[in-house]
Amino acid sequence: MEEESGECWIFVEHVDGKVKRASLELMAKGREVADRLAEKLSAVVLGWKHENVAVELTRRGADKVYLVEHPLLKDYQVDLYCKAVSDLAAEFKPDVILFSSTFVGRDLAPRVAKRLKTGMTADCLDLQVDEERRLVKQVKSSLGGNIMVEVVTPHHRPQIATVKPGVANPTINDRGGIIVKVRPSLDEKDVMVHVVDRFEEKKEVDLEGAEVVVAGGRGAGEEGFKLIRRLAELLGGEVGGTRPAADEGWVPRERQIGQSGRVVSPKLYMAFGVSGALQHVVGFSKAGLVIAVNKDPEAPIFECADIGVVADLREFLPVLIKELEKKLKG
Repeated sequence: MEEESGECWIFVEHVDGKVKRASLELMAKGREVADRLAEKLSAVVLGWKHENVAVELTRRGADKVYLVEHPLLKDYQVDLYCKAVSDLAAEFKPDVILFSSTFVGRDLAPRVAKRLKTGMTADCLDLQVDEERRLVKQVKSSLGGNIMVEVVTPHHRPQIATVKPGVANPTINDRGGIIVKVRPSLDEKDVMVHVVDRFEEKKEVDLEGAEVVVAGGRGAGEEGFKLIRRLAELLGGEVGGTRPAADEGWVPRERQIGQSGRVVSPKLYMAFGVSGALQHVVGFSKAGLVIAVNKDPEAPIFECADIGVVADLREFLPVLIKELEKKLKG
C-alpha cells in the first residue's frame, strides 16, 4: 500500500457559485471523520472562476481547498471531471475521498475509483471510524434494507464512498484553511460531450433542507394524506411518505423517504400511519424530535419515536389541525 498523505477529501458540488446543501452536509461529516483519523480535511472544487466557492469552504471546516480551474471544467462532463480528480488524487494521494450520493456523485465516484484501482461503497447512510486501524467504516443498508452493514477497505487507498444527503447538518467552522490553485492537464480532444443548450428543471423538493417533515405511510390512506398535507402547510413543513405510500400514488416518488428514497434530518419529524420498517426508518434516523401516531400499539415505529400516540390518525389529525388553526388565527 502506498504512503498516505493524511488527507480526507470531499468532492464539492456547486451551481451558479453556490455550494449544494448535500456537499455542505458532507463537509460537516468529513470534519468529524478527519478529526478522528487525525487528518486534514480538504475540499476539492472543479470549475472555472469559482474562487468564491473555495472561500466559502474555508468557512465550512476545510483545512485546505483544492481549486481546480480550467475553462473546460465550466460545465460538468464526466470524462473531464474524472481525469481532473483522478490526476489530482494520483499526485497528492489522499487517504479518503467522499462524494455525495447525487446524480453527479454517483456518476463520477465509480469512475474515479476505477482509475485509482481502489474500491467504492455506494449510498452510505453514515460514516464511522476505526481509529486503531485508521479505517472509515462505511455504513449502508443491505438485503433490501433489512440489515445494516459496515464496509471497510483495509488494503487499498484511497477509501472512496458516496454518502446519501442528510448525513449531518451543515456547520460554520472557520479554520483559516488555505486555497491551493490547480491547473489540470486537459485538452479539447478529451471533450466527448458538448453542451448545446440549457433549460431549468422544475425545482426539486427540498426535503433534505426542511426543518419540519410530516410523513405518512400505508396506514394513512389517500384521505389521510389530505390531512397530512394540511398539517404540513400549517407547520411550514414538507410532506413525505413511505415507499408503499409512493407506490399507491398518495405522495410523489420524489417525496419518498427511506433506504430507496430520500434521507432527511429535520428538527421535527411526524409520522402518521407509518409501521416503522427499517427501510423507512433509516431515512429519518438523524431527525431531532420524532412524533409517531399509529393505532397499532405494537407498531415498530414507536421504538424510534420520542413521542408516541396510539390513535386513529383520521380522528387525531382533524383535532390537531383545528387547534393549530385557532392558534394561528389568534
